[in-house]
Amino acid sequence: MGYFCITFMQAMSPENSSNSRPTRAEEPLRPRAALRAIQSQARYLFAPEEFGRLVGRDGDSMMVKKALHRLTLQGLITLASRRPTSYLIVPAEQMHYGAPPITWWIDDCLKRIEPHYYIALLSAARYWGSAHYAIQEAQVMVSRPRTTATPGKLKVTFFTKRKISGTPVVVVGSGVAPWRVSTRAATLLDLIRHQDDVGGIEAIARVAKDFSSQLDRRCG
Repeated sequence: MGYFCITFMQAMSPENSSNSRPTRAEEPLRPRAALRAIQSQARYLFAPEEFGRLVGRDGDSMMVKKALHRLTLQGLITLASRRPTSYLIVPAEQMHYGAPPITWWIDDCLKRIEPHYYIALLSAARYWGSAHYAIQEAQVMVSRPRTTATPGKLKVTFFTKRKISGTPVVVVGSGVAPWRVSTRAATLLDLIRHQDDVGGIEAIARVAKDFSSQLDRRCG
């Protein structure tokens, strides 16, 4: 009787039970389901390696490359960066633009390779309420030169700053994802340094006028 009980318990243990088979969540997903799994985490940027794991293939495999190509042709994803390679999920409400807003994904894109990045110049000025210039690009400050990114109809232009880590920034926590933006004072200083890129000193004067009543002289 004792032997029977032992063997019965062994048979019903997690290692031997049929319940130990991979759950459905662990099984390979179809490509569109893989996108939904990523988006369910309020994330829109992903690497081929992550997509490959979800569909049960190596990220460099031909199957994954073909699947990503098909999804791109269908307008469901778009290339965000070539180095390192990453893609953006395009939700239905953003199909017209071909990419989600930059603030939904820029932190995921840069936080590992450019941890001190921030939304800068006229894009930062716009965030702080100065919208004299409806620029058709997002301006981002980084520590090393990067080529302009054009996911969908978006244009992301990168500017460089050697001592970027010392720039005062605010982390915006509202919305889909957090992102970094220079403070008002830091934005004005950057605009002065890059005045040739933003329309000259008159453009900066208009931004400064918008900021004048809200600048904190102690920290910006």
